[in-house]
Amino acid sequence: YDAMRVYWRIYQDYLWFNSPKAKAFLDEQAFLPNYYSRQGKIFTGYSISGRALTTDEDNSFYGALLPLIKYVNQESYDRLLASLEEDYHDGAWEKVDNYYTQNWVWLGIALAEQKFLLPIISQGDNL
Repeated sequence: YDAMRVYWRIYQDYLWFNSPKAKAFLDEQAFLPNYYSRQGKIFTGYSISGRALTTDEDNSFYGALLPLIKYVNQESYDRLLASLEEDYHDGAWEKVDNYYTQNWVWLGIALAEQKFLLPIISQGDNL
């Protein structure tokens, strides 16, 4: 659950700061998006060799991976977003009382759809 956030954060650097290092990293991260494209799911754990270690899925993982999946494969992104939308009922995704899931799905959609933007701060602004 810690590692899944890496992709979101590096995509944020790419989107907000046009970071060449972030782009280079994202360009090498096709495993999970391609796995989703082939299998229609992503599990919550994999070995270094790419073997699934669990059969568990979690919308918080999907949320954190949405920007990466969109970066690699728009069609897979559209399919995953539609699947997440099917899980959205009464203002919540899937596990209604799971704060982690609610936040990561929202954060993933917001960043992937470029709704989570870097605020422009002028030199005279007080933080």
